[in-house]
Amino acid sequence: MKKLFIILGISVLPTCIFAQIKSTTLTRDIGELHIEAVIPSIEMTEAHETPAGNIPAEVSSRQTGVVKLYVKGNNTPFLVHKSASIHIENDKGKLSLPLDGNIDFRDYNFDGHADIAIVGEPGGYNFYRYTVYLYNKSTDKFIKSKAIEEINNQVCCGINIDKGKKLIYTDDKDGYAWNQMKYYTFNTDNSLKLVKIKTYGISKTNKPFFTIESPVNGVMKKRNVTEEAFLND
Repeated sequence: MKKLFIILGISVLPTCIFAQIKSTTLTRDIGELHIEAVIPSIEMTEAHETPAGNIPAEVSSRQTGVVKLYVKGNNTPFLVHKSASIHIENDKGKLSLPLDGNIDFRDYNFDGHADIAIVGEPGGYNFYRYTVYLYNKSTDKFIKSKAIEEINNQVCCGINIDKGKKLIYTDDKDGYAWNQMKYYTFNTDNSLKLVKIKTYGISKTNKPFFTIESPVNGVMKKRNVTEEAFLND
């Protein structure tokens, strides 16, 4: 399968229900891939002032449904995913399935092959959790990563990758008072190994603090550091 290298963001969307549309299937092609989103019903949300009519001119929404990925020319999907948050856009009555905020094709486990991440349940602070399917070269299939799902469900702000250091990390916070990132490496079997925890925030005495935890003889050891050391680590 051809390698794909696409980095996509996440949209922050309005919440006002504006129009309801019957079930539909939206499609999108990218390279050798054909993408379908089967949506039982659509409740569009208003994004701008629009002319009178059954369908607003410009609206966007997130809906539950099923995302299917095909290789062009093959009628059997190689990946089927039930999504709680499919991003839909409507420009002057024409519905579309944007890639931005729906699917991410980055290399999550740094093996040189693009993986597939599909948006799922919304988290906190306007972040959306992604379900990640890692490409298995020996079987030429994408396998759902239970290890990533487990760490993803433990935090409010989802996961990200540090491509330079080849680390995957979670982002968690409680307002401005406490923020924490946990960094992991991949084992050969695609399980995860915790290698670092970085925490910063405001203490009970209203002073900023910065800590870094790393394994020493198999046990995570915490140390206080300066802001500069924290940022440069």
